[in-house]
Amino acid sequence: MLIVTNDAESVYSPSPVLEIAGIDTDENAAATKLTPEILHRERGCTFWRWKIYLTLIADERRLAYRINRSKERLGFWVPGADQSMRIMFYSCNGTF
Repeated sequence: MLIVTNDAESVYSPSPVLEIAGIDTDENAAATKLTPEILHRERGCTFWRWKIYLTLIADERRLAYRINRSKERLGFWVPGADQSMRIMFYSCNGTF
């Protein structure tokens, strides 16, 4: 997972924390906390990357996540082992 932050508006002590639920197949398991690595810094922005390792199972499943204990309900779907991969890409050039 990758996020890009604006350095002038961000506090990095401590660094961002990703909490993700659903990595294992136990729906009642506690969320896993992952620490990022800094992938790149450029023009006042920092690019953070979390590596998420999981085992594919027969059925698709949703992984719920939050960054820095956000209250937003975010998530993404992981396809089943025999399903096609879905790809999403979003880009914003700063103009609206």
